[in-house]
Amino acid sequence: MKLFPEEIAHQSHLFQQFLETDFENKLFQATMNNSYQIYNPLVVNNFAYSMRELSRHILSRLSPDANVLSCDYFEGYIPPGSDGKRPTRRELIRYAIQGGLEINFVKDELNIDVETSIGEILESIKDLNKYTHINLESFDIGLDKSLSIILETLKQFVYLFQSIEDVHQELCSHLRNEIEDEVIDHTIRDTIVAIDSISTHHSIEEVDINEIRIKEISHNAVIFDVKGVLCVSHQYGSNSDLRRDDGLLIDKSYHFIANPEASILDLNYVSLEEADFFVETH
Repeated sequence: MKLFPEEIAHQSHLFQQFLETDFENKLFQATMNNSYQIYNPLVVNNFAYSMRELSRHILSRLSPDANVLSCDYFEGYIPPGSDGKRPTRRELIRYAIQGGLEINFVKDELNIDVETSIGEILESIKDLNKYTHINLESFDIGLDKSLSIILETLKQFVYLFQSIEDVHQELCSHLRNEIEDEVIDHTIRDTIVAIDSISTHHSIEEVDINEIRIKEISHNAVIFDVKGVLCVSHQYGSNSDLRRDDGLLIDKSYHFIANPEASILDLNYVSLEEADFFVETH
């Protein structure tokens, strides 16, 4: 027998990085348990069907229908027996990659080729669907061939979600460069309540941003995780106190974490709620 079990275990481990919820993990474990019933004539069909359903749940988590429906590019389709439109698979994949960002903005401003990636992912899904149907090519096909198809199916699903993640990260990198200055400017202008409360007067001398990471691209906003240091000059006492040597000037540095949001419609407009700005003052 070829080394299929070891390779299958490796691909299984790679795929698990895309699972987040308890349901997803349990469904994947049940799917893998099913694959061990290797002498079951339906093992390939059952495995492929379960993996397809699992991928549907993962894609639904990455791309909630309500969010996709709010996007500029949504056209949708009407499923049989339904009275409303649902997102197409292409639109779900697009949202997982770019959120609500407009297609032309991603293509022309960020210079990211999302269309080719979406096409390749859809083609991969199409190839996988053939094993969910019971036919001569997938029914009772023997040990080695069954293991080979299970391995190939796992590889394809790893490719599917890794491709989504890779293009999403590439887009995030380009997008982060687009609005880094705006995040800094807004942070400087924002009223920092946590620091304001510990001295009579203060002035922010410098804002040092150490890390800017895009936390999420939703249907209407780009949400960031920002970490950095505020260099602050504190004045304890009034100006008169200082003149009498009863006051004190102290320069201090504080680490901060912030979650500002940039509007999808205007990336230059960055907002930051007080609750989303935390300064370590102790």
